[in-house]
Amino acid sequence: MNPMNAQHLAREKYNRNLLATRIVSGVTCVEQLLYGILISEPKSMVQQIHYVSALILCLLFIISMYLQKQTTKKIDAYASVYEMATPLIGMSIALIRILFHQGPLLSIPTVYLAVIYGGSVVFLYTYAQSVFLYGTLTFLAVLLVPRFQTFDSSNPIIADFLINGLIAWIVAAMNYKRFILLEEKTLLIEEQNKRLVVLSERDWLTGLYNRRKIDEVLQTLQSKDYSDGKNAFDVMLFDLDLFKEINDTYGHQVGDQVLRELSFLVEQHLQAEEVCGRWGGEEFLIITKCDGIRLAEFFRQLIEKTVFANNVHITASFGVAHCCNYESANELVKIIDQRLYKAKNLGRNQVIST
Repeated sequence: MNPMNAQHLAREKYNRNLLATRIVSGVTCVEQLLYGILISEPKSMVQQIHYVSALILCLLFIISMYLQKQTTKKIDAYASVYEMATPLIGMSIALIRILFHQGPLLSIPTVYLAVIYGGSVVFLYTYAQSVFLYGTLTFLAVLLVPRFQTFDSSNPIIADFLINGLIAWIVAAMNYKRFILLEEKTLLIEEQNKRLVVLSERDWLTGLYNRRKIDEVLQTLQSKDYSDGKNAFDVMLFDLDLFKEINDTYGHQVGDQVLRELSFLVEQHLQAEEVCGRWGGEEFLIITKCDGIRLAEFFRQLIEKTVFANNVHITASFGVAHCCNYESANELVKIIDQRLYKAKNLGRNQVIST
């Protein structure tokens, strides 16, 4: 798994655990408070445990609400530790309730089992996290319960702790494995969709937008109302002069390299909101909100003085038009195409806007 995908999985896991923390800590906070008020003996140690537990869980709920609003780009060690806070606190509360249980311990209390199994299903933990979490709590249960509680030696409570801890880890591991497989499939689908978008929108040789995409952008822009003059744009269509001679003299591979270098050159000098695409062959179309005539003249001079592959020198002819003067994208394209060929007929290497 590459680092980018690993970080994506960690971030998705962290966000899901934050949501689980918010829900579980909120519910168990209310549960502990109700236990303390309604069930526990007043002023008893158990009641104090319930109240303190409710306070801790309330703080956990508030922290999770705060962290949810923070944009986390990279999951660090602190985030990984915080992910385990809710089950760790919940299982600690359950274990403390076992230790302070009144009377002989006949079996593992249901609340303990509910916490370890609920945690293994609701939360997502890496294999190392789940080993640490369930291993630590199982070890503490096996170590402390016999010292605080009395129970019949024929009752396999210690074995139950070990078995249930192991089962909880297996469930958590399976849950995490399913999560990884699902996220990897999702990432694969997203990457394939991105490739399909690139294939459908980009020219295979130059990497610029293809004619279909450029035409789509033009149709969208031209459909807007520019009667107030706001957000208007200019369009320029330029064609490399005598490009066939370059192919005939140097071969199509050099010609293709010239087109790639030209595309890169143009992209380097475009503003963020400007759009450029390969219209076809050696024709390119640029959409800009700047002065189209001035920009076309800039590119004409830039192309003329640039040395391309195999020491090739080329020039380009430009046709320019303003969007507000035409009712449809088709009419706009027709006009700039006519002006381009007018530039060709007048001697090439020039900009025509009328």
